[in-house]
Amino acid sequence: MSSVDPHLVVKYAMLVWLLTGLCGFTLYGGYSVIDSIYLMAQIVTTVGYGDPATMMPSTNFGYLFMTFYVLMSVLMLAGFAGAAVDGFLNDQDARIKSAVDRLSRSKSYRNMARRHPGLRKFLRASLMWVVIVAVGIAFFTNWPGEGVATPDGKIQQYTFVQALYMSVITLTTVGFGDETPKTRVGKVFGALWMLFGTVALANMASKFATTFLEEKRFFGLKQLQSSMLQRIQNDAHVRASRENRKEMMDRISKGYGMKDTTIAKAEFMLFMLKELDMVQPYVLDRLEDNFNNLDRDGSGYIDEDDISHSPYKPPEAPA
Repeated sequence: MSSVDPHLVVKYAMLVWLLTGLCGFTLYGGYSVIDSIYLMAQIVTTVGYGDPATMMPSTNFGYLFMTFYVLMSVLMLAGFAGAAVDGFLNDQDARIKSAVDRLSRSKSYRNMARRHPGLRKFLRASLMWVVIVAVGIAFFTNWPGEGVATPDGKIQQYTFVQALYMSVITLTTVGFGDETPKTRVGKVFGALWMLFGTVALANMASKFATTFLEEKRFFGLKQLQSSMLQRIQNDAHVRASRENRKEMMDRISKGYGMKDTTIAKAEFMLFMLKELDMVQPYVLDRLEDNFNNLDRDGSGYIDEDDISHSPYKPPEAPA
């Protein structure tokens, strides 16, 4: 039996989510198509303005529908929506990267980047979010009909500060609801703008944590013990790597030389972990330093002999 393509499942689920929302909010909620899309964008991004276009349900059916639809929307955000927006942000990342590369010619920036290896990625993620905020400011300060409602019922165009406030409150998913899009075009714009902006914010927050918080952590083993050696030796991936190493040594012993372009399985896996951003270079550097510290006899391997050379005593078992 062939396996089901998870990407296809997510796409069908996204279609069901979209049709369910449109039918539910237009047929039973009485919203227009634009208001429905605007409401769905608020739900999936967790902004939740609470403005008149997103009035809360008042019937049992409405409560149940909204309850399950919100749960469904959270799953969609973690699935197709996030992946699609990430793809767009990655396409735009090359333009941001060129701007950061120009900045990297600065000596002060290079020194800072040397101390914080993830700084460049954080800066690029920050610039991406700032650009999306700037797009929101430009729209809401210039599009007719978008602004603050005055006591006499008129709409006064947003000032720069008001638009900045609205953009940041929206794209951080706080969504007070005091300032919201007013026009149909504004709601369509806001639906897309919220989606891209909230994903960009999550990306920026992730890079911030990796750059300024993760680097402070200790990576590796503070002390070598027999139990940990046994765990390493019994690990399935470690055993596979050792078998691969034995096969390569056998080939060399039989006269099959290794080319300079030969790449071992462990080397390929290490490279791909870096390429996929699953491990940062500074983590590998610290693990290498940790290994060298654990290798007390300098043999290039860690074994029971390194435990006997260790100046630290293993912790005693509790009585």
